[in-house]
Amino acid sequence: MRKTVILLILGAMTLFPMQSKAMRGDRAGFVLGLGAGLGSAEIRLDGKVDGEDVSGSDSQNGLATVFKLGGSVHDNVELFLSNRTVFFTFEDDMYFQGMSAIGVACYVEEDSPSLFLGFELGVGTLMNFEASETDSGIGGAIVAGFALGNQWVAELSFLRAGVAKIDGFDVSINNLSLTVSRNLY
Repeated sequence: MRKTVILLILGAMTLFPMQSKAMRGDRAGFVLGLGAGLGSAEIRLDGKVDGEDVSGSDSQNGLATVFKLGGSVHDNVELFLSNRTVFFTFEDDMYFQGMSAIGVACYVEEDSPSLFLGFELGVGTLMNFEASETDSGIGGAIVAGFALGNQWVAELSFLRAGVAKIDGFDVSINNLSLTVSRNLY
């Protein structure tokens, strides 16, 4: 056990550049990011009734949040775990929909300011707080953004996940969010 922990620490130290680079304003080392903004959550139903295709959707706006934990493997590339969520109300019930994922972000410039593009793959979730009902399924996200400085990031993200099959209908979630985050390196 002790040997495994030592190997993990040594691996992390070689994988992620030194924290001293982050103090100079470089994107380096471990990263912890927290952010909030506005989001639009869509719930979509697709299926067949009497042999005919039927679909419908409903969208609600709400508070969007983002959480990121990971590290820079290069000045232009970050690998991370993320959680993107939109909280909203529908028919007087409080819901959230979002995704916990593993992702990669590729920055155009080594230093900030810089544009970036990210991709994430994970588990999408739709939850009704009042009824304590949760549905989840595999999904993906694409994220485009701009690193405003060493620690501030503006992101536009779109995620989609198939979360359930109810009465023969496929239920999926779409989520479009604009957030501002603070990344600590």
